[in-house]
Amino acid sequence: MADPQEASKRTLYVTQISPDVSEENLKQFFGFCGTIVGITILPGNTDTKSCFVQFSKKGEADTGLLLTDTPLLGRQIKVVSAAGLDLASITAGAITANTGAAATSAHTLQQTANVLASISQPSFVVKPIAQQLSTDLYINSNVVPKQAPVQTAQSIADEVARTVYVGNLNPMVSAQEIMDFFAPCGNLTYVRMRTQGEQQDRFAFVEFETQEASAAAMRMSGGILLDRSIR
Repeated sequence: MADPQEASKRTLYVTQISPDVSEENLKQFFGFCGTIVGITILPGNTDTKSCFVQFSKKGEADTGLLLTDTPLLGRQIKVVSAAGLDLASITAGAITANTGAAATSAHTLQQTANVLASISQPSFVVKPIAQQLSTDLYINSNVVPKQAPVQTAQSIADEVARTVYVGNLNPMVSAQEIMDFFAPCGNLTYVRMRTQGEQQDRFAFVEFETQEASAAAMRMSGGILLDRSIR
């Protein structure tokens, strides 16, 4: 079992998540930052939910902190480090708000213990998204393909700020169609796509040359590409 304090330094607490967001969406979204070893979604209501996302290294979690205020399926999420937080109280609070049970009830205590155990004992490993993506399209011939994650905090922050996660894509959409859709926002550096799961859900990461262009792209959430409203 991992040391709880050490594990908390590699764990993010994410709030203001849309109820439409699934665990798979979270894996895709945070997989941009590094290797995910666990995701625990806390009980929520019909309006919002929260979760813990744990990485294999503290540096990966630090990168994930840069995603705070980034839209995920149309809603800006909040991301903070779990280090120093009272995870038991947070979890118990979510459970009592969802079930109405007392914080000291046997049910709440057991559910809280289960959540804390899941943080200490990760149940899966999700490789960094860059290692999963099956298609890279570099639309600027002068751009050198990125073979490894950028190492400095400043360059990571800049890359994250220039990159947009696009979900709910039609499985038949091409990189060129994504490129054309976002062209009014500004110059794109590349489009990375992957088809996932039996339902052939497709998502993409689109990197722009400037943060202003990526901000414009975020405002296109809800637009129709082929027959789907992208988010």
